Amino acid sequence: MRTALMCATLLAVGGCGRKDVSDEAASAPDSMLSSPAANEPASLTEIAPGDTAAILSVMRRTMQEIDDLVGELERRDTTLEPVGTEEPRRLSVWIQNGVPRKLLISEPNNVGAMKAESQFWLVGGELRVVQQPFAAYVMYGDRILVWTDGALDPVPDIPDADRMAREVELVAAARRWLDVFGLAGGM
Repeated sequence: MRTALMCATLLAVGGCGRKDVSDEAASAPDSMLSSPAANEPASLTEIAPGDTAAILSVMRRTMQEIDDLVGELERRDTTLEPVGTEEPRRLSVWIQNGVPRKLLISEPNNVGAMKAESQFWLVGGELRVVQQPFAAYVMYGDRILVWTDGALDPVPDIPDADRMAREVELVAAARRWLDVFGLAGGM
């Protein structure tokens, strides 16, 4: 229900007119993104409100298409100083034409070993997909459209206050990590 309301709200305020993966592919001749199959939506703007399966399809395709590009993109890596007993955190960013496309951050487990990862996929300078060790999110206009568990199954009935707090946290985290590379302005 919340997904349907979010999609309807985006359509009503015109937020769905923003660029998506396929829009960016059309405007960037050196992009190697593929076209979706005939029966799949090309972008989030083509999805009917409440169609969670289609949103997840675009989510998976966005992740795959950007991952397929990383070999062609500029990559920057850094390691941060350890905090407390944690191992040093590793960060990697992939950049296309000066714009970040993917961000990878190591995450500590319960004893501080950097054994997990968070990944951020960006389209047109904004977050599109975030995958963390135990959850993933489809984002549009800095808003969560779909919140999933680690297996990418939708999590129903997230309270609005929790969803909004998580949106702020995800955007702030992405900006903080991109700032390490001097790229926070690219988002």
